[in-house]
Amino acid sequence: MPDDLIVVRCPQCDGAFDIPADLAGLPVTCKACDHRFVPVPPSKQEVRLQREREEVQRANQKEQARREKEKAREQWRRESEKNRAAHARGLAQEEARHAKDMEQPAQRGDIEQLHEDLHRELVNIRKSTDGIPTIRGIMIFFVILALIGCCVALVQSGAIQ
Repeated sequence: MPDDLIVVRCPQCDGAFDIPADLAGLPVTCKACDHRFVPVPPSKQEVRLQREREEVQRANQKEQARREKEKAREQWRRESEKNRAAHARGLAQEEARHAKDMEQPAQRGDIEQLHEDLHRELVNIRKSTDGIPTIRGIMIFFVILALIGCCVALVQSGAIQ
């Protein structure tokens, strides 16, 4: 506030407004209620108290701004930690999926080995029946064929890993 202005209060409505210091002691009209009165210039002690209040208010505003800034920094830090943790979880999940995918060829190889073993058994069944299909041999053939189909379907669907 410039030194040539003073703050006066209306005795009727308690409204405050600034007037030039040279008008102190002359009649003025309140801007809020149109009451006409003669303002009394503030004492040196009142001026000092007003300045102290303004300084305290500015200090409080600075402290509040500092707290808000610190709160925003803390919130940003927590969000960053959450994002880093989520990223790490995502990487771990991706690594687990990759490891799982790397295991599947071995499992598919196991299925292929099973297929070859079953095929050998079928050949042995045919040889043991002297090339004449028996009911038992035909049933075993279809059971083995069904098992191979099931295994292949389960591997392709991802149910077996």
